[in-house]
Amino acid sequence: MNANDAYTSPDSEEDRRRYARLRRSEATSSDMSDAGIFNVFSVPFRVAAPPPHPLPVANLDESPECDTIKQALGTAAAAETRGILVKEGVQVISVKLTSRAPMRDGPLIHGQPTVFIVASWNGPGCSSTWTRAVTKAKCFLDSKLLNAGHRGLSLAVEIVAEELVKPKYLAPVQQELLKMGMDTQWPVIKNQVKRILAECKMEDLWTSSDTPSSVPPIRAKNRHPRRRSGLFRPRTQNLR
Repeated sequence: MNANDAYTSPDSEEDRRRYARLRRSEATSSDMSDAGIFNVFSVPFRVAAPPPHPLPVANLDESPECDTIKQALGTAAAAETRGILVKEGVQVISVKLTSRAPMRDGPLIHGQPTVFIVASWNGPGCSSTWTRAVTKAKCFLDSKLLNAGHRGLSLAVEIVAEELVKPKYLAPVQQELLKMGMDTQWPVIKNQVKRILAECKMEDLWTSSDTPSSVPPIRAKNRHPRRRSGLFRPRTQNLR
């Protein structure tokens, strides 16, 4: 799967089949619910069943499938699902039913109905904890949907760490702060570079008195063949 897949929404039936194959190939384990076998995807900060779309992913505000699932599960299912998560040791921050679709330019048309959970990530041990919780929640929700007569509905369960949903802020670093940081860190950087050069037996290229402004540039050897007389001569055109 490449980066472009993150910005392509599966609008056609062929696209949906392709995404299903990609998600199956990324599964790290599998289990079975009343609806059949499902795959589980587990990486640091993110666990889901079935394997989710690659990030970035958007939550769709309106989804007919989610409205049908809400009516089928009832209001008690949300509290029961949260109870399963807490019992398995997940530090839940929020739980909601939404439709998850890969972000792209243009309108987001199709999404995967998902019980989307944001939780606190407390280290590598969370992967196994979250995998158990996702598996049990998936089995519980599939059973509820089948009992309500909705065999054809596909409902995913996904847990992500809070770090993945927090707003990201970008801003340029002021020149004064940048220079101050460089002046502070330069001795460490210089020692590291000297160590690397020593390992490559090139320490003589760098003296202890060198500073960022006094280091001469290292010129790469010209690997191009020498041009012979008469060759590579630019063509001239008579413009008269």
